[in-house]
Amino acid sequence: SGAVDGNVIRVLCRLRAIGADSTSPAVTEALWSLANILVDPERPGDFNQALMELGAQVCTPKGPLCSQCPLQSHCHSYRKVHIKQEENSKRLLGKLDRMPSTQPDIEDCMNSGTCTLCPREPWDNELGVQNFPRKPVKKPPRVERTLTCVVVQSGDRGENEYLLTQRPNKGLLAGMWEFPSLLLEGDNSEMKQKGALCAEVSRMLGVQFKKSLLLYVGEVVHIFSHIHQTYVVHSVCLKDCGADRQTQIENTQWLTRPALQEAAVSTGVKKILKLYDSMASQEEQTKDGKRRKTSGVKNDNKQQTSKKTKFSAVNHGSRQLSLSSFFKTVKEET
Repeated sequence: SGAVDGNVIRVLCRLRAIGADSTSPAVTEALWSLANILVDPERPGDFNQALMELGAQVCTPKGPLCSQCPLQSHCHSYRKVHIKQEENSKRLLGKLDRMPSTQPDIEDCMNSGTCTLCPREPWDNELGVQNFPRKPVKKPPRVERTLTCVVVQSGDRGENEYLLTQRPNKGLLAGMWEFPSLLLEGDNSEMKQKGALCAEVSRMLGVQFKKSLLLYVGEVVHIFSHIHQTYVVHSVCLKDCGADRQTQIENTQWLTRPALQEAAVSTGVKKILKLYDSMASQEEQTKDGKRRKTSGVKNDNKQQTSKKTKFSAVNHGSRQLSLSSFFKTVKEET
């Protein structure tokens, strides 16, 4: 039987001028059928290897060496290129009939309007035989927004521990660990979003706490191959809500920072943690600034008090004499 890989797909698509999406079921079925027809039944291995080498060395994705190709005389794509070139030359010289011929070309498909193998896009003269095969049109990534909460508590040794939950074993990021998250569906207000996230975290911890304890951290954008994901990040410290350290559902665990860095987490989780650390450091700097400002005000008050004390002492020590005491001193001298 024949063999079909990326190189063979390119050779066969150009050989038969198959311009539809090369990954579509119809094209895939046609290519396998064509490969089985062309394969040499006596030496199938050599034939398949030769066809693969032809695609790798001659019929390459870019810059194909058509002049060296042994299949040039059978290649529909090569013939189509020459037909288009002749039409363009006649058009430039004004020799092309103004009224196009109603007689279809022998290379054209009779069912081009409905054929599942014909190209849907117009011919590009600059590409030549590289018009085949056509790459599938990439779909724009799906836009998603996910609420995420960084839940922190103090461990037995005084270091912070983070609550993580494990994703399902199938699907995107299967089996990996992440912060408690909730996919946003529909346009909800900020209060409703925080309420839903608060309910999800409360379900994991088995304790109810007010959504006002959720602190907004920021947003993290992470782009997958097919998803444009935005994480709306909040945080909560368990000492602020008096919650128990024990989780109430399976596939959840508390991890210290070193353990979290070694765990199976995605790049998105690492970005979220980096954003949380940035916010925490800013809060520490703000607190330190307030402490320094308060201590500075106290020191200024002490200095002003000491200055007043010294000034009053100097004034009492060099008290100004009254005019009557001056005359009394003069009389005693006389």
